[in-house]
Amino acid sequence: MHRKFEKFINSMAFVWVSDSTFRDIFYSLDISPNDWPECKAKSLVVEFERLWPQVGHVKAKQALNTSTNEFCKDRDTDLIPNDINKIRAVYDHHCFLQKAIEVGAEISDNPENAFEIFSKLKHPKDADQIFDLADISQQHFDRLCENVKQGKLVKQIPDWPLLSDLVGGFNPGRLGMILAESGFGKSNLCLNIALAAQKEMRVVYFNMEMLIEDMMDRTHVIMTQVPWSDLKRGHVPVYKNYLTPGNLLMTNGVDKSLDQIRLATKRLNHEKHVDFVVVDYDQKILLNLEKGMPEWMALKDAFVSLEGLAKELGCYILVAAQSSNEDGKVSGSLRSKFPCSTVMFFHNHDVHGPIVSIKKNRWESKDRFLKVDYSPQSSTVKEKEIVNESPDRPKELPVKGAVRVIPEAIALRSNPYRDS
Repeated sequence: MHRKFEKFINSMAFVWVSDSTFRDIFYSLDISPNDWPECKAKSLVVEFERLWPQVGHVKAKQALNTSTNEFCKDRDTDLIPNDINKIRAVYDHHCFLQKAIEVGAEISDNPENAFEIFSKLKHPKDADQIFDLADISQQHFDRLCENVKQGKLVKQIPDWPLLSDLVGGFNPGRLGMILAESGFGKSNLCLNIALAAQKEMRVVYFNMEMLIEDMMDRTHVIMTQVPWSDLKRGHVPVYKNYLTPGNLLMTNGVDKSLDQIRLATKRLNHEKHVDFVVVDYDQKILLNLEKGMPEWMALKDAFVSLEGLAKELGCYILVAAQSSNEDGKVSGSLRSKFPCSTVMFFHNHDVHGPIVSIKKNRWESKDRFLKVDYSPQSSTVKEKEIVNESPDRPKELPVKGAVRVIPEAIALRSNPYRDS
C-alpha cells in the first residue's frame, strides 16, 4: 500500500474509534468499513463495529485500546480534516490515488488490455453522469405514464390535497420555504403539515425553537382539537395515539449547524428512508461565518446545501423562515429563495382571512392561493379552498368613461404629498 495513503487510513481509523462523532460522520458520507482497503486499519474498524452494538462506544474503545495505541504512533494529524465536507473530499482523493496505484499495477501485468483497464479509473469528481436522452427516453416515458396512472405525479400530503396541488406536489428532491411574520404561526403550519405527512411518510422535524415538551403539548392540542383555553379550565381530553411509530422524529429545540442537520438526516436515512424533512426555522441554523463571510451569504449557501441534500436522499425538505414584513420578504436573505422550488407565504388577507399564497413556484402558477381555517387557540391549520387569483395583483376598478383606476392610483390621488 502507498505509504502516504496508509498513514491516512491509520489516522482515520484512529479518529473513527476514538470519537463516536467521527463514526457518525463517516456513515453520513456513505463511507463504511467495507469500502476501506485490506489493512490493519480496516481490521481495527471492522472489529470496533462488531463490538459497538454489543457493548457501546466506550467499552468497545477500551477493548481495542492496545490496537488503537499502535495507530496513534503512526498517524499524521495533518491528514485529519476538521470539516465534514473536507473529510469527504480527502477520502475521495486518497481512494482515487489508491485505485490509480492498483490500476497501474494491473496495466503493468496486462499491457495489452491497458485501455480497458484504464477505463475502470474514475475520479470521484466524475461521479456526475451525462445522459444521452435518446437512450433513456422510453424508460422515463414509461415511468411518467405509470406515475400518472397511479396518481403519483404530484406527491400529496394526507389531509392537504389542495396545498399539494397548489405547489405542484411535495415531490422528492425539492426544497420548499414557508414564510410568515414573527408570531403569526409558521411553526403551527409546519407542525400541522408534519403531523399529516407522518401518516404515510417518515418525517424528521428539526425543532430549533421550543422544548420537546412544548411541542408535544401543541401536538396534543392539534390532534385532540381541544383549545388551550379549555385545557386551562381543566377540560382534559381522552388520550388517543394518532402517531405512526417511527414516522415522526423531532429534535429538542436546540440550534443546530448545517453539518449537524445533514449528519442526522443521512444517519436516519441510513436506518430507514426519510421522506420529509422540516427545518424550523432558517435563522436558528448555526451558520459557518468563517473569514468574515456575511450572514446573508452563509444563509443562502445553507439553502443551496439543503437543496443538494433533498436531491441526494430523494426527500422533500421544508424550511420555515421569518418574513420581515407583510409583503413576504425573507428577513434573513432574499437570495435564500433561489434554490427553493416553492416559496409559500402564510399571512392574513384583508378579504379572505388567513391564506397561504405563493411567492415562487417552479411547478405551478403563482396566480392562486389557499384559504385556510386557522385557529391559534388550538394551533390547528386546515385547508378550505383554492382561490384562482393572485393576492398580490392589484384589481382594476371600473370608473366613468374609458378610464380605469387601480389601487395604486387611488393611493396617489388621496395622498398628493407621496413621493413619486
